[in-house]
Formats: sequence, C-alpha cells, structure tokens
Amino acid sequence: MSHGYTGKILVADLTAGTVAVEEKGDAWYRTHMGGAAAGMDYVLREVPAGADPLGPENVLTFFGDKKVQTMTIGRAGENLVKYACPVTYTSRAPGRTGTGAVMGSKKLKSIVVRGTGKVTPHDPESLKKLTQWGAKNVRVNVAMAGLQKYGTAETVMAQQSVGGLPTRNWDSGVFAEAEQISGERMYETMTLKNDTCYACAVRCKRVVQVENLGVEGRYGGPEYENLATLGSYCLVSDLERVALVNQMCNKEGMDPIALGATIGWAMDAFDKGEITLEDTGGLALPWGDADLMVQLAEMVAAREGFGDVLAEGMEGASKRLGGRGA
Repeated sequence: MSHGYTGKILVADLTAGTVAVEEKGDAWYRTHMGGAAAGMDYVLREVPAGADPLGPENVLTFFGDKKVQTMTIGRAGENLVKYACPVTYTSRAPGRTGTGAVMGSKKLKSIVVRGTGKVTPHDPESLKKLTQWGAKNVRVNVAMAGLQKYGTAETVMAQQSVGGLPTRNWDSGVFAEAEQISGERMYETMTLKNDTCYACAVRCKRVVQVENLGVEGRYGGPEYENLATLGSYCLVSDLERVALVNQMCNKEGMDPIALGATIGWAMDAFDKGEITLEDTGGLALPWGDADLMVQLAEMVAAREGFGDVLAEGMEGASKRLGGRGA
C-alpha cells in the first residue's frame, strides 16, 4: 500500500441502503494521487454523461483524514439552494459546486466519520523535522507573517492597489471604500484570535465577534473572497454586516462567494431595469444596502419570495426571469 493512505474506501448506496468497503491496490493510489484525483475517478466511472446533478444517478465523494469529522447541511441544502454546501466545525466548508444541494437531494443530512487507525508516511522522521522547521520559520517569511496577522483578508488592499478587487458586479476593479472591508480593519475592530486548518503553522483563519449583531467566534470569520463578493462586489462597505452574512452562510450551509455574486448580479440587473419591482415582489435592490444583503441571505436559505429565484444562482435566476439579466 502506498504511504499516506489507509487503503479503505467506504461506499454507501443510499437507494439500496447498503454500505461496503472497497480496497484498492497500490497502483490505483499511485495513479490517482490525492483526494481530488481519487474522488474524480469515482465520478468519471459512476456518473453517466448528462446525469441530473440532483438525481439519484449522481455520486458524491469525500476523502478526508483520520480525525473525527461531522459534515452537515443546513436549510440551504435541505431546500436545494444551488450553491448550498455542507459545513464542518461550524466554519469550514467545501463551498463550491453545490454539494450541499446534492446531499439535500439524497435526503442526506449529515455524515459522521471517525478514524482509529494510523496513516504512515514514507519517512516519518524527515516529515517531523520539516514540520518543525515550518512552524519555527513561518513568522520570518514576510508574506506568511502578513497572512498570519490579517488572514486571507490582507488580499483586499493588495487587489485594490492593482485594480483587481471585484467591484460593482465586476464592472470595476477598484472600490472607493475598500479599506473599510480590509483585513487590517477586521483585525483592528473584530478579530478575537487566529484559527487554523489541521496542523497548519500559518494560522490564517479568522475568529471574529460583533456583539451587537450576534456574530459569534465559533462561526469563524470572512475570508478574502467572502469580503469581496459580499462587500465590494455589491458596493457594501459595512464590515459588521458582511461578517453577519458570512456567519449566516455557515449556519445555513451556503457558499458566501456564490451568494454575494448572485446578489451583486441582481443589484446590477435591478439598477439597469432588467429586474423590476414586479419581479422581486416589491423589494428594491439598490447598490450598497447592507441590511438588504442580510435580508436576502435569509430569503435565499428559506427559498422565500425573491430569494427562491436567487437560490437558483445567476444563470438559473436569469432563466426564471425569461433570460433577463443574462
């Protein structure tokens, strides 16, 4: 068996109600190195061309480590929001591609896995020395020091400086109020501490708190992409409410990047007259309205009112509206 793998893959058939363990040979692991390649092999072999992503013929693959893992969908997944995602540790998620909706379509609420065995590396002593060196030297690396202090949110002002900060539904790359949603501002006003992915010495994850809005540290904090799509993309400069919507996405199991981009698209289409009050049920969609963004996040998770349209994502929402906003 190749080092770094347990050699066992659990296969659950939710239609038949069966569970089986598959054991692959060394050649398979060498051919499909890493979780992404291994998972894709199952997708390519098991899913027929043209399959409905939310149909029973689609498969869902997860490859993880030996720790206890609980992955759960929220209302967004249960309501088949197209950019729903499962959440683990209340603040981590495979956010892209709508895997939460796939779980919801299969009536799969949670997956809980506990590993008890050990994964043996090829050269344990060298690996140990390398990880110790990394932990010791990460702070002397200028790039890593900034990432550790401000998180991925340090990218906000870097992107702003080169005209690459997604603004006004990507109509611009510069946001006049970028500093208000920056990593530096978040560090100064709401960051409680750093968090980390398993065994990572950088510790770039944010833990934020906004007491007056009920934003709790256990839900983490916004990454750069979330600040951009929930912030500059929609011309929203209210960092506290961006953090609130980020928390709502973690609670409800939604991808904040897709949510912010879809709201930004809707604001743009409304501004251009392609979406009207008749379409939205009387709800105006002005640029920069942070309270509206909070309201729409709730409506999308519940598929309530115009939120039911936005829950389809930009392409799906445009189709629902007869092609307007495309």
